[in-house]
Amino acid sequence: MLTSEAALAAFDGRTEDLKTITRYVLYPVMFYRTNLWIHSRRVAWLVHEINPIAQRIFGDSYDPRRAELLALVHDDPEIFMGDIPAGNKGNMTAEQLEQVRQTELASIEQAAARFPEPVDGYNYRELLIEAATYASLESQVVQFADKFDALGEALHEIYGGNVMFASNAINQYGKIPTPSQYYYKYFDNYLSKFPRMTPLLAEDMELFQPIPVREDHELRAMALHQPRHNAESFAQSTGYWPYDIWKGVTMRYGNADDVQLGLTQTELPITPLESKDTQQYTLV
Repeated sequence: MLTSEAALAAFDGRTEDLKTITRYVLYPVMFYRTNLWIHSRRVAWLVHEINPIAQRIFGDSYDPRRAELLALVHDDPEIFMGDIPAGNKGNMTAEQLEQVRQTELASIEQAAARFPEPVDGYNYRELLIEAATYASLESQVVQFADKFDALGEALHEIYGGNVMFASNAINQYGKIPTPSQYYYKYFDNYLSKFPRMTPLLAEDMELFQPIPVREDHELRAMALHQPRHNAESFAQSTGYWPYDIWKGVTMRYGNADDVQLGLTQTELPITPLESKDTQQYTLV
């Protein structure tokens, strides 16, 4: 456990609430369904690994402690607003995105009213606003780690045999990019959105290297032949460094329950063409 995690222990009920908000709600079946509790902590673990380099590059203008806390609380507003999939946001109109922004700002106020305590000397409400606006160096590092964890979650499904995670969802927002294709594009465009991160990503850290692209048809073919995860396979290298880094962070910083979450299948497969409500899943 990072010391920054203990700073939030006084927030009564927060842990339990974060565990109830599940990830990747676009997909009706996620074999190893994650939640905001493990996600926010894993983002903080990734930030912790980036921090020494960021501190060397940015000097006193970068606060590593603040960065870890931002990672831990960045999704707290979703306790009140729920999870809005990134794929949906990518297909939203400007008006719809503004509605999401207003909902998030209102949820920040709800969270700040419920958890008014300072966090290890930092103002909780200010942390939430900073995380939502990406205004600081620390919040931009958190964004990088946030998206890397999301890609890792999706790869964990594919390497565990869930072909649906290499299939497109189709809903009221249209055809949604698969997680891998969405995040490949995100990292390609990251520096255009956050140019202040250019000297950081120029550093010789594997996490900052261009991610090798694997097309959906390749990922589907691989997923079809993958067994379910177990402790031995989780500890083995796959040769695909983004996934191996993601697994390694969990093994270094997570406790036994965190690791077991990634090994315990809780949902059963359905055909990728099966519809649920207004959503469909297609291999095209």
